[in-house]
Amino acid sequence: MFPAATTGCDGGSLVAYLFNGIDDVIRVLKCTAAGCSQLKDIVNPILGFSGHTTIALGVDGFPVITAISRNNPRRIHFVHCKSIDCSSYDAPILIDNTAGGSDRGKYASMSIGSDGLPIISYYDENNTNLKVLKCQTVKCDEETSVVIDQGPEGAEISTSLTIGVDGYPLVAYSFTEGGVRKIKIVKCGNGSCSDGSGNPIISAVFPDTESGEFVSATIGVDGLPIIAYVRYTQINRLRIIHCGSENCVPFWTRR
Repeated sequence: MFPAATTGCDGGSLVAYLFNGIDDVIRVLKCTAAGCSQLKDIVNPILGFSGHTTIALGVDGFPVITAISRNNPRRIHFVHCKSIDCSSYDAPILIDNTAGGSDRGKYASMSIGSDGLPIISYYDENNTNLKVLKCQTVKCDEETSVVIDQGPEGAEISTSLTIGVDGYPLVAYSFTEGGVRKIKIVKCGNGSCSDGSGNPIISAVFPDTESGEFVSATIGVDGLPIIAYVRYTQINRLRIIHCGSENCVPFWTRR
């Protein structure tokens, strides 16, 4: 469940996913040209894991992984692997350990910033916030987080974060408003989505008036964002937004 994939420094694929065994571990699958057979389990012995998994390749060449703990508090944890197949890893650490609430870290998306350090977008369900967390070290034992958007009460916000050609994050996300799932795009004004005082700098916010979910963002070969999502109509359809600028406004085409 909740699979996430990236490419290792050796060119092989790395897949992390929730394995619903006795301990609810995060299982890492290491693939080579010969196939995918190396399985390693990451254990959170006290809290377990419940999914919403992400994986990326750190600046040191080793995978970094996030997932939500299974038991209260259900919050986002960060794992730094110490080998390419994650056969050894640092103990999972709780990030965004601010006071109050649980269910922090759902629908997470992680990329590596232009400084080589992880940056993560996720949903804080307790406060219905879209948040971005910037790791200050490769192990993410130092971090800062900011609120990018405040959803209405009862909202569910799924996220996808990518890094633009300017080195600044772009976050695409779907949220519930008036019972309809909509798409928004936020372009950050610096590498951590903050001006240094905790306030997000949003260069552009693009609302899609159609109902959509399961959003995914990347940067095309032309350096411009591409957003994919499922449009909910009488027939569910995959839709693609090809942005006409780095901020995805004012010009875009929908296919």
